[in-house]
Amino acid sequence: MTVAPPTTVLPSYGVDTPPRLLRLNVQTDVYGGDAASLGWQGDSVAIGSNLFDAGGDDDLADFLAMTYDEQYAALLGWVITHLGVYYAQFTGDILLDIEGIAHPKDWHTLIAALEALEPAGTFAAFIQRFIDASTILKSLCPNARIGYHSTIHPHSQGSDANANWLTRFDLAAQAADLGWLDNVDLVYCNVYPNFGPDDSSYLARMENSTAQAVTAANTLRNRVGRPEMPIVALTAPLIANGGSSNDGDTVSVGMLVRQVRLIGALDAHFGGVEAHMWSGQDDPPSLTVSLADIMAAMYRATLGRAYLRVTPTATAAAGAGTPDDPMALADLTTDWGAGRESGDRVELDGNFGSITLDTPAGVSYVGVAGGSSDLSAGAGGDAGVGGGPGGSGGEPITGGGTQVGASQ
Repeated sequence: MTVAPPTTVLPSYGVDTPPRLLRLNVQTDVYGGDAASLGWQGDSVAIGSNLFDAGGDDDLADFLAMTYDEQYAALLGWVITHLGVYYAQFTGDILLDIEGIAHPKDWHTLIAALEALEPAGTFAAFIQRFIDASTILKSLCPNARIGYHSTIHPHSQGSDANANWLTRFDLAAQAADLGWLDNVDLVYCNVYPNFGPDDSSYLARMENSTAQAVTAANTLRNRVGRPEMPIVALTAPLIANGGSSNDGDTVSVGMLVRQVRLIGALDAHFGGVEAHMWSGQDDPPSLTVSLADIMAAMYRATLGRAYLRVTPTATAAAGAGTPDDPMALADLTTDWGAGRESGDRVELDGNFGSITLDTPAGVSYVGVAGGSSDLSAGAGGDAGVGGGPGGSGGEPITGGGTQVGASQ
């Protein structure tokens, strides 16, 4: 019996629908920067495909042939290497990213490939490999939250009638009936932006795809019907879509802000929806804006904290976005003027409110928390938020400036 996905729910969203959580998930190793200072949780990691492929080439037959003991040895070696000998105490998130044709994003091609491998290539045998991996990982890291990458993989434009999307959802629902989700804690939705400003209706495509994924994820249950499994809407800082005119481009912070606000609205509607960012490494060289700056700007625009570079060669805010993306932040792309010095006043004045601060010389980051009622302004840039010490020598700090009239 074919299982059809639900009708997509697309709620209104904006500055009043921030996400409940911003978490960074880095491939293979936990984020090496200070994610907490940027308003994010960074204790999250992804396990790549090579652990689940006995042949090392993403071949489906090798995946099916991999034994429980082989999976156990691979996962034990991985957690020791990347989480340390105290891996059992790890309390972050672990994302199982099983690539190749086994990846849920490709399940619309799966059945034909499995039929070619019968009798070994049954769907139940295929799902059992996932179940074994999650069972083993849960035994090794009982305090971690575990989930599969792209448990729900929507249509890139959010079309509810797309045949490949209908097949993927049907198989995800069938997999859940076979126990696919029994040993995991999170339902991951892949909501990577697929289009950019050189593509038509790119913002609407992002909205429809994100809403489709979260709506569908809300219907999945494990075999005990556990309704409280959090949904993770997993976005990314790069566009990786050969069908996009912006393939390979850094996603604008403005679009990411819109997306996580939409995720916040979906959370308000369904409950239990989190916003996570996936990255292949701490600071991918293909990004035109550093991952840390993207994280900081998203946090400022969604949860009320600002971080901006105030070194002479850095960039600062210009303000109000663009006509086709009114939530865009220009502070990561607009030069705030050659010849400025680190102690110059920097003003942010745009659709996210107006912040004025005096920056102490030599400080590379200044953070501003919330509105003016949320902090005790430092004196002359020498004190941090709440009157704590300021920073120097380029160290990340919170506060360190006089704030005048910030609003959200």
